[in-house]
Amino acid sequence: MSSGTRSSARGFGRRGIAALFAAAALAAFCWTAVPAPAAPVAGKSVIGGRLASISEFPYAVAVLKDGGLHCSGAVISPTRVLTAGHCAKPSASRLSVLTGTDRARASTGQVLGVAGAIQHPDFSEDRKRGVIHNDVAVLALAGSTAAPAIALPPPGQDPILTAAGGSLTLAAFGERSPTLLQKSRIGRLAAAELAVRGNCAGLVPRFSPETMICAQGRKIGVARSGRKRAGVHRSGCFGDSGGPLVGQTGTGPALFGVTSGGGASPKSFFFVLCGLKRKPGLYTRVATYVPWIQSNL
Repeated sequence: MSSGTRSSARGFGRRGIAALFAAAALAAFCWTAVPAPAAPVAGKSVIGGRLASISEFPYAVAVLKDGGLHCSGAVISPTRVLTAGHCAKPSASRLSVLTGTDRARASTGQVLGVAGAIQHPDFSEDRKRGVIHNDVAVLALAGSTAAPAIALPPPGQDPILTAAGGSLTLAAFGERSPTLLQKSRIGRLAAAELAVRGNCAGLVPRFSPETMICAQGRKIGVARSGRKRAGVHRSGCFGDSGGPLVGQTGTGPALFGVTSGGGASPKSFFFVLCGLKRKPGLYTRVATYVPWIQSNL
């Protein structure tokens, strides 16, 4: 999701409230990013996550658009990065990839141009229901990165590690605040341990278990609005799109999911767009797309 428009205090009336609801509607189930500042403030990006070092997730990358944070991604070969399909917009000429750093600043890592953005041929956005299908893309880099690649899921491991209750780790550069009204602009690598949800079909319209995973972390706090309260859970958020959802196998870490989206409707509690219990994060199931990914390496 793009940053959205911030209304001025002077003009904040019925129109301002309507604009906030409209922004919330557009935000649902689409996590992209706000532009990164020149010097991001240190803090947690993944909602409820911990600050992470690039040495822990050396394959994690920041996808930049016109030099600002756009999405996250993962190195899968010296010249290829896997990210979300909606992160392949607007055009390869405006995208670049930053590797080898845990801060989304060009001065601290290796910047590589994107020679081509290969979106899955069946990518589609169901805006009415707020779901993106086949949300995966391969970015072809203009040069080779020194960052190591993360392995794709080994055969037979996906059903085991992505079963309900399975533990996976999200690493990405996105938003640290779960609310629309307190959005912070940040580009710092963070990570969180998430649990695979088993009731995704009842929570997400047109959920596809063959191509999607839904996951959420532990409760981290409570948002309040008057007498109403709502729990907030560890989750991905804006800027985390494309970020790797990683599982530990017998041969090391492997990429089981690509952050696709999640969020809340305009009727959500206190404009909380990330981390609500009944709004788990959505991740593209990488195992389903391994043949297509390998054909584009």
